[in-house]
Amino acid sequence: RVLVIGCGAGDLIASALSAPRVALIDQVEIDPAVIETARRHIPEQNTHRGKSIWENPRVRLRYEDGRQFLRDSPERYDGIVVDLPNLSREAVGPFYSAEFMRLARERLKPGGIFLAHTFQGPWTGPGEGGRRRSFAASLIAARTARSVFGSNAYLMHPGLWLERRKPDDILRVGMVMASKGPLDASETKVRERMRALSPPLRWLTPERYRRWLDGAGLPPDVEALPISTDDRPTILYAGLWARSEVVRRLLSASR
Repeated sequence: RVLVIGCGAGDLIASALSAPRVALIDQVEIDPAVIETARRHIPEQNTHRGKSIWENPRVRLRYEDGRQFLRDSPERYDGIVVDLPNLSREAVGPFYSAEFMRLARERLKPGGIFLAHTFQGPWTGPGEGGRRRSFAASLIAARTARSVFGSNAYLMHPGLWLERRKPDDILRVGMVMASKGPLDASETKVRERMRALSPPLRWLTPERYRRWLDGAGLPPDVEALPISTDDRPTILYAGLWARSEVVRRLLSASR
């Protein structure tokens, strides 16, 4: 059972439906217009085996606030995914607070995974200030996740693993991942699960996943950054922390 908050385009859900182990996906989107726009204009992103994901009996779509849904729902999930744009926007920031992550942890089954999107866009190229801002927001989200999940929190972000990348690794996404218990990510198990996907993944391979995860451990310096909370949402002011010594030092170390 998987809960997806957001993901209006539907692409992540289309991918998740490829996994035979996924029996049910609850998608919670606050704005019906987002889903309707995706249906009309980008159907290729929300189609699985020739049909709309929203016609699949394994997908339950609900129109409501994702945080309220999670608070009220009696369900327990194997995975909770937050797929929202720009984590430093005021409407999105509450999904990266310690209070929300604690709620998500409570709703996870033992061994369950929490995954939150933190970055999208080209990492290289112009816009040094924007990269620092994105990196700072991602680090604050990861610092917050560590305060809730302990050592089972990871940050997958291109700013942390540039030196590990291969030429064909796409450095366009970042995410915080945390598990309710130790993460079992042995290469054998990852290969086995990826082999079961239908249709198969085109870009993510066990080797690429391993490189990604190897660079995801949080550096000790992250402890110097603040935890984002409901009453002190520091993630909304990531631009201020982007100028901090710790963010500059981590960025310099990754090059």
